[in-house]
Amino acid sequence: MRSLPTSRLRSALRVMACAAFLLPLAACDSGGDGDDNGDTMPPTILSASSSDGSTVSVTFSEALDAASVTASAFTVTPGATVTAATANGASVTLTLAAGLDDDERRTYTVTANGVRDAAGNAATGASATFSFGQGGGSSGGTAVGAAYPNAGDSRIVFFNTSGDRFLVFNPVTGVSTDPDDLDDIENGLIPLDDVAAAASVFDEGETYFFANDGDTFTNYERDTADFDTPASFEEEYDEQGYELSSIGAAVEGDFFASNSIVLFNQNGTEWQLWQPENDSFSDVFTFPSQFGGGNAPISAVGAAVYREDTNQVYLFSRDGTRYTIWAGGNNFTAAFPVEELGDYAF
Repeated sequence: MRSLPTSRLRSALRVMACAAFLLPLAACDSGGDGDDNGDTMPPTILSASSSDGSTVSVTFSEALDAASVTASAFTVTPGATVTAATANGASVTLTLAAGLDDDERRTYTVTANGVRDAAGNAATGASATFSFGQGGGSSGGTAVGAAYPNAGDSRIVFFNTSGDRFLVFNPVTGVSTDPDDLDDIENGLIPLDDVAAAASVFDEGETYFFANDGDTFTNYERDTADFDTPASFEEEYDEQGYELSSIGAAVEGDFFASNSIVLFNQNGTEWQLWQPENDSFSDVFTFPSQFGGGNAPISAVGAAVYREDTNQVYLFSRDGTRYTIWAGGNNFTAAFPVEELGDYAF
């Protein structure tokens, strides 16, 4: 079969994207070059954890201006006081005035205000949750870092924001399996150290996994239960029209277009439609202004999953603490705390 030129493939994908996502008229009628007009997005918190109760490790979506990282820029609630904050690129270590209570496991929220990235964008209310107590140690709380449909039923595989733990969640009953280490997923053969995004191609029986670096990926073939050797997504698909340069979320399904995947960048503010079958990509669009009519109640996407049983897409905020349900067109629910999904914890 003769392949279409790249320009025609991108044009066809734009038409599908307009039909599926109800892009603004200007985006559908014009060529749309998808150029990056500069960094205007403030840093967000990807994850938080505490291993000893006296310090909290916070990971941001990008490197911070160290001068803006001060104790007064952070709060840890409930009942903790931050006395010092030290930055190292995108990582921040918070020192607490008194250790967190180890006698009872509790969920804490880290919030940042005023910390800036290299472009001077300041975070406002950026937050993430973590759990500590009952013998120490930290979990990712209920925050969701990646998701994809479980094979053979209507459950969803959730990853924590660090991408090293997963569980299988039933959205109907609100009950999950016990959390497990990444090494035990899909026959224990996954060749990645962490997972930031995952998406399936239903008709092909494949699931794509993307690492936290936003570039390394592998493909899982369900028929043979084999993983491909990890590779650079950018190196493989740069000439086919891939322009995001990082991947932080993905969502799958015929809901969008036949055998397609929507890829979001690590900041969750840009996306492309990808068809693995013919290695073609749409133009780059922005989120939320050029997605579902621009009515999404979250400002950036950190995880997404398509529920085939209900024909709905669950979009999670960049910090994994809120979600909204999209039913196509302009139809979004409000943004809800992920705790309302049901009973699960990493």
